[in-house]
Amino acid sequence: MTDIPVLDKILDTSNVWGDDLLGRANDAEFLEVFLLGQTKHNKGSFVLNIDSSWGVGKTFFLKRFKQQLEISGQQVAFVNAWEDDHTDDPLVAVMSEIQRTIEEDESFSDEAKRSFKNTLSSMGKLSFSFVKAAAKHQLKKHIGEAIDTFDTEEESAFDKGGDELINGLENFAAASLENFKSNQSAISSFKKQLAAAITQDKDGKTQPFFVFIDELDRCRPTYAIELLERIKHLFDIEGLIFVLATDTGQLAESVKAVYGSGFDGKRYLQRFFDQTYKFEPPKLRASVDAALAATSFNTSALLSLDGVELGEIITNGLEAYQVSTREALRAIDLLKICTQAWPHQDIQIVTFVILPMIVAHLKGEQIPKSEDDLKDHPVLTFTDKSHYEWILTSPNNFENTISAHQMIEQFFNAARDISNIQAPPSNKERHWSSLPKFNLRRECQKRFPHGLTQGQKVPSYILDYPALIRSAGRLVPK
Repeated sequence: MTDIPVLDKILDTSNVWGDDLLGRANDAEFLEVFLLGQTKHNKGSFVLNIDSSWGVGKTFFLKRFKQQLEISGQQVAFVNAWEDDHTDDPLVAVMSEIQRTIEEDESFSDEAKRSFKNTLSSMGKLSFSFVKAAAKHQLKKHIGEAIDTFDTEEESAFDKGGDELINGLENFAAASLENFKSNQSAISSFKKQLAAAITQDKDGKTQPFFVFIDELDRCRPTYAIELLERIKHLFDIEGLIFVLATDTGQLAESVKAVYGSGFDGKRYLQRFFDQTYKFEPPKLRASVDAALAATSFNTSALLSLDGVELGEIITNGLEAYQVSTREALRAIDLLKICTQAWPHQDIQIVTFVILPMIVAHLKGEQIPKSEDDLKDHPVLTFTDKSHYEWILTSPNNFENTISAHQMIEQFFNAARDISNIQAPPSNKERHWSSLPKFNLRRECQKRFPHGLTQGQKVPSYILDYPALIRSAGRLVPK
């Protein structure tokens, strides 16, 4: 077995992971050493499955891990399986990205590039054999349906031609055997030429070659299965490392869609993976900060508090309402959608008012829209209010505390009519207990800059939150 060296020095990858809010750099550092170690001890390829649910940064990790490996001198091909599942054969998508890597990387010798061209020739024979197999499957299906329609008279006629049928079957068996031998020869040639192309450097030394595959669980079920089959049977080559990022539970459900509801999809998938890696669940604050850092999150639409970071408000609120990790991620996603669909961009959404509404909606309970709705609410009644409480230091150095629940109640109490709210004129003369009235008064002033409410009641836009949340909730997460 070829001795493939493992990392012998620490490289600076801080620029790669500069915006890593979930601590994935540690995972990448461990996996790089681990995977290179596998190439040193494995005779064939190695397939790692990174099993992680929606919303925890699988794509971010793969892209940054690719950059890290390239900095350390490794070759990495990146396949987005979902973007390529329109192709008939997954082999084409994988080989296309390998070809791109070889052409763009100067470390590959001319001989290696020639070997890859020979590989493409072998690949053509393989793809043709797969097409023929699929055609035969469809033909058998239609012939089977036709046979089922035979009546007694046709069966009698069929019996008369039995000798011809036997001769035909013997010829078919012989042709099938020759086709099998030809297929095996093409596979052997494919592996040999591909190995010479991608796992040898200019000096003829064996080097590892990584293939990253993302979004496999979003593909057509048949395409996902075919891709895994190709990896298992065609790419079992020493030095070749596959890293797949999947929501394995979701992928198992896709397998069931093909083989039936009683099929053990998870057990079936394990035959394709040499090892499965799971990320440590991120801290809730880290998940919140990562979501807020996303370019699609319009954080300017959200009202925060002086001296308190927006991420802290959201995190404390979700923790106080004791939501699960999945519910927290969905709540953050709904909050993002609300900021994108909020029609009053000059009026900020009050974060600590809309957040409990979102939580109630996710748990299938009534969305509160008044202070009465908060009383004995099955979801939003705190067992320990201290989890959702902040302290503000006034100009007189006197600490004023108010729980978020108290603040929400004050917002609801005043939201029905904001036309005649009396509030301090500036931030310096107020403390948190007066924050609801101050902000609702500011909303009224922005909506009616000339004070022309004509003596009519002016309900706050806060009362629009429930409808906004319900509409946002109809968007199914991808």
